[in-house]
Amino acid sequence: MNKTTLTRGAFALMAAITLSATMGTGSPSSAASTADPAATSPQLVRSTPSHEPSSGMPASFPWLAETGPGEYLAGPNAPYLTEYTDADAARAHAEDITVIPDTDGRFRLKGSEYWLTYENDTPWRVQGKPSGDGPDALWTMGRDGRISPVEEPSVWMSGTWSWGNYTVMGLGTGAPASFIDLTSLTAEVDSVDVAAGTARIGGAARPGAVITSGTARATTDGTGTWSMTVGGLEFGSNDVSITASDPATEAVIATVDLTIDRRVADLSATATFADAVTTGALFSGSAEPGATVTITSPGGVATAARASASGAFTTEVAGPGEAGVQRFTVTQTIAGHTFDPTYVSLDYGSAVTIDAPTDGADFPGGYIEVRGAGLTGGMVRLLDNGTPLATGVVTDGRYSLTAEGLDDGEHVLTAKQTGRGNNVTVATVTVNPGKTATPPVDRSLRVTSPHVEDGYVTGKATTFTGKASPGSRITVTNKWGTSLGEDVTVDLTGDWTFTRVMTGHSIYYIDFIETTVAGQTNIANFYGFTALPPAEASFVVTSPKISDGYVSGHELTFTGRASAGSTIAVTNKWGTSLGDDVTVDDTGNWAFTRMMTGTSTYLIVFTETTTSGATNIANLFGLAPRE
Repeated sequence: MNKTTLTRGAFALMAAITLSATMGTGSPSSAASTADPAATSPQLVRSTPSHEPSSGMPASFPWLAETGPGEYLAGPNAPYLTEYTDADAARAHAEDITVIPDTDGRFRLKGSEYWLTYENDTPWRVQGKPSGDGPDALWTMGRDGRISPVEEPSVWMSGTWSWGNYTVMGLGTGAPASFIDLTSLTAEVDSVDVAAGTARIGGAARPGAVITSGTARATTDGTGTWSMTVGGLEFGSNDVSITASDPATEAVIATVDLTIDRRVADLSATATFADAVTTGALFSGSAEPGATVTITSPGGVATAARASASGAFTTEVAGPGEAGVQRFTVTQTIAGHTFDPTYVSLDYGSAVTIDAPTDGADFPGGYIEVRGAGLTGGMVRLLDNGTPLATGVVTDGRYSLTAEGLDDGEHVLTAKQTGRGNNVTVATVTVNPGKTATPPVDRSLRVTSPHVEDGYVTGKATTFTGKASPGSRITVTNKWGTSLGEDVTVDLTGDWTFTRVMTGHSIYYIDFIETTVAGQTNIANFYGFTALPPAEASFVVTSPKISDGYVSGHELTFTGRASAGSTIAVTNKWGTSLGDDVTVDDTGNWAFTRMMTGTSTYLIVFTETTTSGATNIANLFGLAPRE
């Protein structure tokens, strides 16, 4: 066997490819049968096509069928691949004829590092010696995949080509060989970053080709694949031109246009109400990941939320301040662009109203009741010129709120309802419009008579009088809660009286408990109420009262009652004399004058010594300077 090796001019071969051929004359069918490697080797294991050829190959290449972007499988009577179990078996079915492509054709074996190519209009030129003693010849591969001598077209040859040690490509029948199109350029979109306006694209082209699109640039790897990132995409459809070039000559191999869609995800939104009326409506939905979702009320109040990485969003939106069905506008904004809205409608139910009092009504002051309608379950607050007065809940569509202690001037009464979705509605009426209030009357609970220090006469009725809010109920107990008599009611002028017969010589600790019309409770203490001594031996200080106090640097005269002819000694509680003794006159009156100095609180003891030698004491503890 002779071996002839040709060199290539314009292109450097990456490897040699050997041809095993059988020469013959006669019909192609008889020659093809003698060339089948499977007929001579039991070790032959034929591969099978990975998938069926498609019908996308142009008619000018009938022996190639398109199987993917730029990829093809050979059809019947075309080159096929045969795999062997070892290198020796592969070599046994390959002849030593070197095949060198004359030009770099259109198609190349896929996955091979060898430049074995085929071009429809430029057949491979194969020069070598077939088996036997025939002369060297120039051979071509035709469109049917068969190799024929140029000088003798009627003589054809079939056989196998091999590379490496284990795979042989033959002519005739067998597993189709897989080719790539060296002039093709494919491109597809892998992913789009909507927010950044970029896309990751990739595809296939001749290995080593330079791929460009605008300023983006990539180089195909050894398998012919490439990928890169393009930017500057506008929202919507973007037509991008991609070019494959030869890295050495910069000649354009192919150009393809690719459409990239920079489109945001569809916006959806729903809303629900929480159980608590003070919680706003809960809006949720989906949008473009990272988008700012804006929810605008009918009144133009906007609430913003950020869509998560999955596109989900949720946020609480306060009520619009209007009753009934309200439509909210929901939009999404990304990279400074706001897209078409969607709408969500919510029914906020009834607004609050005031039925009574009517607007402009006269009001005498004091107690007032405000009634009206609202949303069942809504919380209503009553305000007077903005000052809270009362709070209640709407039941079966109605509410009633009361307040007291109002003056008789103008009052702007507002019912402020918080309904579902934290929706606030208001209703307002004005009573006594333009009227100036009468100076306020002290309606606080107090006992005006008697004073604690006045004491009581055992066995006689003592009448207590006082002031409180009109309509209130006064309950009288001792400080341990034991009732001292029936409750009394405060009249419309704010006055009340309570009468009780005080017995024995107890010291009374009395609580006067007021329950107002609005249910408020107030307490006035009347502690230390002591029985007076018998009239014939009465000894009291009648003036001043402890509450009167004294003026420092001025004389203060103390007066009282005692037995005629008695002597009154005045000391502090530690026995220090505060002045000369005084004598009770014939009418039972006495007086003691002293210059009051400093700022001390006096604890004074008045001691009576009667003409019979009896001793009585009256205390005046807690006399303090006036402020």
